[in-house]
Order: sequence, then C-alpha cells, then structure tokens
Amino acid sequence: MNQPKVSVLISFYNLAPYVDKTMESVLAQKTTFPVEILCADDGSDDGTIEKLRGWEAAHPDTVRVFVMDRIPGAKYEANERIKRMNAIRGRLFYEAKGEYVSYLDGDDFYTDDHKLQKQVDVLDADVEHKYIGCGHNGCYYWESTGKTVPIERPIRECSLTAEEYWSFLYIHTNALLLRNIGLQGIDPYKSGIPIIDNPLTFQFLPYGDIYYLPDCMFNYRQIEGSTYHRRSPYQNDILTALILYEQRCITRKFDAAGLVRFLREYEDLYESAQGPASDAGRPDLHGKPAHLPRRPSAPHRQLQ
Repeated sequence: MNQPKVSVLISFYNLAPYVDKTMESVLAQKTTFPVEILCADDGSDDGTIEKLRGWEAAHPDTVRVFVMDRIPGAKYEANERIKRMNAIRGRLFYEAKGEYVSYLDGDDFYTDDHKLQKQVDVLDADVEHKYIGCGHNGCYYWESTGKTVPIERPIRECSLTAEEYWSFLYIHTNALLLRNIGLQGIDPYKSGIPIIDNPLTFQFLPYGDIYYLPDCMFNYRQIEGSTYHRRSPYQNDILTALILYEQRCITRKFDAAGLVRFLREYEDLYESAQGPASDAGRPDLHGKPAHLPRRPSAPHRQLQ
C-alpha cells in the first residue's frame, strides 16, 4: 500500500456477529486516497479474532490486526477495563500512519460510502490547519426493528471554535476525522484520562477547532444489556459529570465551556439528591426514553 491518507482505528471485544458488517462498511468507502484499517481486539473468545484474521488475510495491504492478551475467562473491574481500553486505543493511534485518524467501535458501521472523502476534503482545504477535526451526525440504530434516530438534533454545516464545540455539541467519536498529531511528535493521551467518547475528543481540542457536517453517515448500534443500558440515568449522570474534572488533567482553558456542557447532568444530580437516597426507579428528569442514551459516557458500552 502507498502511504495511507486515513487510518481507521477499530476496537473489538466479543463482537463476532458484527465484525463483517463493520469491516464491509469501511472497505466500501469510495476515496481518491489510500485507507488503512487497524483493528485491536481485547482478547475475545467468541470468534471475533478469527474473523478479523480472515479480513486481514483477504486484505493484507489494508488491514492490520492487534490482539491484547487476556487470561481465559477473566472478568475485569471498571478501572482495569478502562486501562485496557486505553491500551487498545492508544496502540491503534500510535500505529497509525495516516495523515488523519478516525475511530470506530467494532459493532457500529458507516452508512455513507463517501464519508471519509467528505471529511478529508474539508480538512485538506484547511491549509492553515485551523481545524483539528471534522465531524458529522450519526444515527442510533436498533437492529431488531431497523429503526434509526439521529443522535443529535441536526444543525447546519458550520465552523466551531473548540470552546463552542465543547459548550453545546456532541459528536460521537465514530463520526470524527482527526488530524494525526502523533506524526508531529504530539501525544494527546499522555495525561492518562480515558481514551473514549467525550474525553477522547477533548484531548484533541487544545490543538484546533471543529468543522461540522450535518449528514448522518454512521449507525450507532444499540445493544440491550450493554454497560450503558444496565446503569441507571443517575449513575450515567455521575460518570458524565466526572468528565469536568478529568478535562482539567489536559487544560483549564475549557472550564467555562465544560460547565455549560454538563449543566444538565449537574442539575439532574442536584434534583436527585433532594429525593430518596436510593436511585432505584428514579425517572429520567428530562422525560427522555430510558432506552435512548442521552450522551455516551465512560466506561463505554463495549468495555467488558
């Protein structure tokens, strides 16, 4: 393969039923530039690794697979799960050779075969490197019904400063194309905070602004029994609110924007504190359906 323009970084753990759909959606991308696909697996035991090796054998110039050792049958506690995800996502980033990188969860998939081309066109046109990344909307996807719902209420195509982005907009990590600042000797992950969802994006914001496209170009698969869905809204609010403290490990520059971003979670936590001590059965105070995540929070649904 020639020098890749884009590195797609995909993480897996026991996702065998979804591997083929995910890989097909990336390999189907229509681009004017080379794309490399780097896959990291957290020691799956359900056939995921074997499927990935099959894709690697079929596309040796495009696909590379890395597997993390795991004691057979081992279950890890929350902190260890986050450490393993950091190790996997960090390895993918450090291995990337592309000018741009794009993360993807192993059970999600692209729905627009020009997704990467559209994003590269935006960033290539930015000769002054004002933007650290280009993002877009996506859809929640329920396989059992085929139903899709936009993750965010669509807004127009626009340019956002890093502060503006962090104040009000959520772009799923699957929907971001980021400049590979590692090629400049910059390690965005040196702080050690989680390399996942909001914290992952935040670690790039000190290096530039965000350009936003309103197109829904990937599906975010909703799986019953996932980590996110097993937690109560109250527990998810606590984990999301903690990001405000994690961001200070990177910079205090965005403190005000962070307060605005997580105001809803803090309001909910305050209201919950006024009620019974137990969070069992607490309603979603904003009337949002319990089956539809409001914002993904660490630890991610894919961590086992």
